[in-house]
Amino acid sequence: MMKFLLLGVVVFMTSCANQLHLTTIPKFSQKHFIIDNNGHKSSIYVRSKDGEYHFVWLNPMNAPIARKFLKYKQCGELVCAKFENDGFLPPTKSTEVLFLELLEHIEQNEFEITVNNRIYKVINANLFK
Repeated sequence: MMKFLLLGVVVFMTSCANQLHLTTIPKFSQKHFIIDNNGHKSSIYVRSKDGEYHFVWLNPMNAPIARKFLKYKQCGELVCAKFENDGFLPPTKSTEVLFLELLEHIEQNEFEITVNNRIYKVINANLFK
């Protein structure tokens, strides 16, 4: 019995540790960003629907670099969120950081994001409001 209780506590702690906490939930249907990383341009599309954001990062030939879902829900006074992969692309934490930063700057036209000593110049090419 004690083993099951301990296992339950470990599983609960692990699931909470993997969750992110958002300060705000931006409201939009779809956004398009043009990313410039040291002269290499790419695009990120973000769609918002039913408690999740769907991020798709494409290289100049429209091949996916990363695809992720960020699912969120109200957890008391906080907003809890967790990334899930979409497809078979390898997961990377730096991509998740970049996607979270995009959400933080969703209403700005131009901005820079630094992730792992890489500077991304971002232009918000808004598709829909």
